[in-house]
Amino acid sequence: MKACIICLTAALSAATAANAQTLTLQPGEWETMTTETFVDESGVEDVNSWSENVCIAPADADHDASRFASAGCTASDSRIEDGILKFQETCHDDFMTLSGDATVTQSKSDGSIRIDESLAGEDLILGPIVIDRVITSKRAGDC
Repeated sequence: MKACIICLTAALSAATAANAQTLTLQPGEWETMTTETFVDESGVEDVNSWSENVCIAPADADHDASRFASAGCTASDSRIEDGILKFQETCHDDFMTLSGDATVTQSKSDGSIRIDESLAGEDLILGPIVIDRVITSKRAGDC
């Protein structure tokens, strides 16, 4: 399961708390690196990494937890604790159901963003699975 464009887009910006559950992202061009680790019931691990540059427009600056959730997933129980956005994530498709925790953290020193997701569940073909995803990004400049 690949991270969604919205999730990547959201990860690409400097965030400040706008209210209790929303992050305001700094518009501009962002460089993102995603690493996803998939482990099935037998312990076989598959690691994939990819990078992408994304332009965040001023109109796309405000994000709640649902905009950070991966494609096919929903966010619930979102809160900001010590500057970190935390939420529960649940994902469903025709072949699997996953749930777990996600966090969105902004570096105070350089404004970079890190999203950590850890999802576990059942795949109809592979059985129990775990997907851990780390998305890091930093602002590269203006679009």
